[in-house]
Order: sequence, then C-alpha cells, then structure tokens
Amino acid sequence: MSDNIYLGNPNLKKANTSIEFTQEQILEFMRCKDDPVYFAKNYVKIVTLDHGLMPFDLYPFQEKLVKRFHENRFNICKMPRQTGKALALDTPIPTPTGWTTMEDVKIGDNILSPSGNNVSVTMKTETMYNHNCYKLYFDNGEEIIADADHLWEVDSSYWRTGKKVIKSQEIYDRYKSKAQNKRGKGVQGPLYIEKSKPINFIKNLLDIDPYLLGVWLGDGYSSDGRIIAHKDDYTFYKKRIDVEYEREDGNCIRFKVKDFISKLKSYNLLKNKHIPQNYLRSSYEDRLELLRGLMDTDGSVTKNTRSFEFYQKNYDLILQVVELLSTLGIKSNIRHRKIKGNYYHTISFTTEEQVFNLQRKLNNVDSQRSTRIQESRHYIHKIEKVDSVPVACIRVDSEDHLFLCGKTFIPTHNSTTVVSYLLHYAVFN
Repeated sequence: MSDNIYLGNPNLKKANTSIEFTQEQILEFMRCKDDPVYFAKNYVKIVTLDHGLMPFDLYPFQEKLVKRFHENRFNICKMPRQTGKALALDTPIPTPTGWTTMEDVKIGDNILSPSGNNVSVTMKTETMYNHNCYKLYFDNGEEIIADADHLWEVDSSYWRTGKKVIKSQEIYDRYKSKAQNKRGKGVQGPLYIEKSKPINFIKNLLDIDPYLLGVWLGDGYSSDGRIIAHKDDYTFYKKRIDVEYEREDGNCIRFKVKDFISKLKSYNLLKNKHIPQNYLRSSYEDRLELLRGLMDTDGSVTKNTRSFEFYQKNYDLILQVVELLSTLGIKSNIRHRKIKGNYYHTISFTTEEQVFNLQRKLNNVDSQRSTRIQESRHYIHKIEKVDSVPVACIRVDSEDHLFLCGKTFIPTHNSTTVVSYLLHYAVFN
C-alpha cells in the first residue's frame, strides 16, 4: 500500500502529497471552482441508507442563493444553532406502520412521501424555541403549525412558471397583502399543494376479509357481530361472505358470519367499532375493498355534484375513513349537522375509482364523472400568526425533498441548500 494514501482510501492522499493532473482534470477542477451550482449538481451526493447515493438537486431560488455567495468576495454566513425549516413538535407524521410526530420521529425512521413510497429520515435538528410560527389552514380542515422559514412547494392557477418553493413567512405576507387589498387589484387566487399519490403499502395478513369488515362497520351490530341488510343486498352478500342465515324481518335480513365473533374479539372490535391499523396500512386492493364495504352500507353518490358521501354518527370512525381515503390518494371533506340532539357527520369526496360493489349503487354512478381539479389540490384557505411553539426540522432521502405531514397527508418540504455551498467553500477556498 502506498505511503501517500490516507486512512486506506486510495482516493484520499496525505497532506503535501504531489499529484499530477491531466489537462482535462485541471479544466474540470477550474469549472467546479468557478461554478458552485455545477459542482453541487455533479459532485455532491446525498448518502442514504436505503437508496445509496442520490443526486443533490437545487431549486432555482437555491441556485440563485449559492451564486450570490460565490459572486461576492466577502460573505458573512450567520448560522445560529437553532435554524431549520421546522414544524411544531405535535405535527402528526404518517409512517408505513401507523403514526409518529415531529417530536418522536428519529433518524433512520421510515415515513411517507407524496410519491407514495417510503423515505428515510437522514437528519433531525434539536428542539428549537422562540421561532416565529404560523398556522396554515387547508380547505379540507387540516391545520398545521410551521415556523416562518419552513418551506412549502406550492402553486397557483395564476402562475405560468409552475410550482415554487416558498417559506411560511412568504405565504403569510402574500395572504396578508391580499386581505388588505379591498379592491382586489393585482390579487391572485389562493395557493395550493398537490395531493399525494396513493401510498404503496405491503399486503398484511388480515384475519377478517376487508370488505366484510367494512360492511360490519357500516351495518353491523357492535355487540354481537350480526349484520342487517336489505334482502336484495343479502343476495349479493351471500356470494361474497360465508354467512349463516338468521332471521327475516320484512324487507331486511339479520345474519351472522361464520367464525366472525372470535375474529372481532381478537381485534378488540366488539362494542368498539374502529378500523384496525394493519388494515389502514395494508395493500391498495385491501384498502379499496374496505372502502367498498363501508360505502355499500353507509355511502351514496350525489347526482348533482357527482361526489361520493359517507355518513356516520361515530366521529372516531369518520376520522379513520378520512385517513383511509388519504392513503388511497383521495382528498375528502367533513361536514357536521345536529339532528334531534345528535351529531351526524358526512364525508364527501370524488374519485374515478369504483367505490361500490353493490350493483344498485353502481347504477347511480355517472359513467362520465371525472375528478374535479380542485379535488387534486390542497388549497391553503388562510394563514395566521400564532404564539411560538417548540419546533423541529428533519431531512429525508427523497430527490424532491418532500414528505407527508398532518392527518390528511399534506406534502411538505425540507431543504439542504447551505450544505452544498459550505462543501464548495471547503474544497475551493
């Protein structure tokens, strides 16, 4: 082994070692020295556990920032400890197995990305305090608190250049300016974030058929596992479910399912209707069949809006169905109304996916329906400044720097701009 090799790495030479370069290498070195953006795009890589080396891509505003540093002879880079594009510690973060929070997520954890795949957390800051914080309100009811520097990949119907990555502070300034401009001159529409694609979970071993579980959650007896159905629907159920006939009552039939009670007990479902977590994190087809069971019992399609609706008194179940829809890449909204002292909840959504199995409900679906453009976007309804809360920032190993947050899977952003410039500065200065 050569005495000039440093730490056994043939690509590293000891200090003061004489190295001969080719003319081509010298020209490439000079180009990298003169162009930090070229250097970052071609020679800076992100090391990840699951995906190996990934390219270090810069957004246009990041390229502009790096070039400004390079073009000025003297630079002051003020970087206190508590910096970062941060979210409140209690922000929910969906994972392949359930949920975590910004406070509890750790380096190496897998979380979800808008592409529908897992991404790994490669960096996390310490908890940071006294940051200016803002609460973003989305049109589907989601609320997320982020600090002023947190980045969001947003778009507007009025922008011809497409998506931009901007800070919470910039969103606040934009909306504040819009509110103060009473005449509306020069005011553009709301910003929006593209919704996530369907999430790719692996298929879980499920003791209860997902469709059967959905039917029972909708029209089943909580205490003993019986299911009530119209006799016409019962004819269909017998083809899908291993049922035991029980009793006919007018146009309805109450029936039991073989070996059902023991399975409900194993999931702690008796007198406790809910969707077990492994169903919400199973394969796309399993989740879709679960949704079809729910919709065949408590769902409908509206003729005037072509949207689907799901009704329930059980608000906890409503929230889980919203989560189920989010995993399928479907945006939804909840409405509430009070009838005779009881609250009823309605989820509305649109999708081109088939969400019924019962033919009588399929017959009501408009074959020409299409998902409205608004349903593919999370619109920022408003943003307001709030009291400062503890925050933290993470970085993930995705090429687009995006991950999902919030109960309805809102795509959000992380950034690594400063890292590339400091590396260039260390190499060439």
